Amino acid sequence: MNTMSSRKLHHTIDMLLGLAERFAVLAERYPKIYLGYFKSIMVSVEKEERPMKKGMTQPDLILFLLRQGSNLTKIDLMIHHKIATPTARIAELRQRGHDILATWKTCPVDGSQYVEYSLNEKVAA
Repeated sequence: MNTMSSRKLHHTIDMLLGLAERFAVLAERYPKIYLGYFKSIMVSVEKEERPMKKGMTQPDLILFLLRQGSNLTKIDLMIHHKIATPTARIAELRQRGHDILATWKTCPVDGSQYVEYSLNEKVAA
């Protein structure tokens, strides 16, 4: 994918995510009216992102998600992104020199603890 089409694709995804965010806020107040719109936009986002993710290695996919500002958990990577050993892939990224932060969090529901991964903002900029 060349730089121009990549930029256009990122712009399209950003616009769709902005629209999805607006519908998510409206869906919270009026779910019967706006929840369907939100879901259909998120399906469109997934379709647009698929070519970007196709052919990526698992560490590259994790780095892609982190660079988009995502905070990732082991469970999220395993379930939503089909990465069987996320901690090993994070370790590979760290060996390649990426500053990935691991922050311990506590679940407000059951009190269990988990790690949330993020990219150090100073390095990502």
